[in-house]
Amino acid sequence: VNDIYLTRIREQLRTVPGFSGAAWLQAAQFGLGSNADLQETLRWADTAVAQNPGFQALDVRAQVLTKLGRTADAKAAMEQAMNHPATTALQLHQYGRRLLAESKPQEALAVFQLNAK
Repeated sequence: VNDIYLTRIREQLRTVPGFSGAAWLQAAQFGLGSNADLQETLRWADTAVAQNPGFQALDVRAQVLTKLGRTADAKAAMEQAMNHPATTALQLHQYGRRLLAESKPQEALAVFQLNAK
């Protein structure tokens, strides 16, 4: 099923939906969640960030980079996401909760402190 869906995503990104940053973000989110080709998923995330460099796109990009073992790049992407002017308190809170679920309490505390500011 994932292969069928990925084929359809690739087709849509070459047509009108491909002009939307949201389409690239959705493709990257699916690729991340389905363990698709991570290099392709990273290209989708990079395009999403280029079209709309907000928290969600940067967060997905950071998660893909983490899966690729590029932790320094992932950390830089998350720093950019957390400090983006349009980032909301809820987005930071959810990210902090995710860090807690990943057993990273010190990193979560730093996110919660940033959020409190």
